Amino acid sequence: MKDTQETQEISLLEILDILTSNIWKIISTTIIGVVIAALVTFFLMTPQYTSTTDIVVNNTATTTNEDTITQAGLQANLTLLNTYQSLVSRPLVLEPAIAAVPEAEGMTAGELAQNVTVSMDSDSLLFTISVENESPFMAANLANAIAASFSEVVKDVLQVENVSIVTPATPNESPTSPNELLNIIIGGLLGLIIGVVYQFIKAMLDNSVKSSDIIEELDWTLLGTIPEMDKAKLDSTRFKATAPSEGARHRRRV
Repeated sequence: MKDTQETQEISLLEILDILTSNIWKIISTTIIGVVIAALVTFFLMTPQYTSTTDIVVNNTATTTNEDTITQAGLQANLTLLNTYQSLVSRPLVLEPAIAAVPEAEGMTAGELAQNVTVSMDSDSLLFTISVENESPFMAANLANAIAASFSEVVKDVLQVENVSIVTPATPNESPTSPNELLNIIIGGLLGLIIGVVYQFIKAMLDNSVKSSDIIEELDWTLLGTIPEMDKAKLDSTRFKATAPSEGARHRRRV
């Protein structure tokens, strides 16, 4: 048990040594990740804008003579919300909406469907249509056109007359994507992870002996050590290069 604890302690010390001895390299890769993420976010990614419109659909067939909604009628309407949600993203609704917006000429129903989100409140008859586009004004126009087209389709297909647009879509000039801060944080984290993993792999593949402690751990025999010398000490040793004497130069000439 003691040997296991000692091995774990040594491993932790080695990990700490790898991190501390390469801290600036790891910081550098983190900064590089942040810079790359910022460049991609601000210069390569196109801002997207989202506009929403709220719609209430009430099946008039489930109301009483006093035009008040019964409990059974409310439950029927809530059940139909799933049908309405699916219907919004169908070409039957989207194609007339595209035709109603001149700026959307050339757009297909499939392309628009990828940028349309429908959310609903299970406790009410309200559901929301959201449209994302590179232009805030195009997003608002498409959202309103989809709401109008949906109203007509519901009347024709489901025989539901009571469709109310509660909140028309308006241009929202604050981009909803990309999330600059989130992208930069992710870039920094990726740079940090890459830097740490690289240093660990590099250390694992390094088979060189860097200290006498490794020799002792492997139970090898230490034959000797070579002290590290700075330039000043190296210049003062007997290996210092000296200029040849005049006699030596004379002998070489002879």
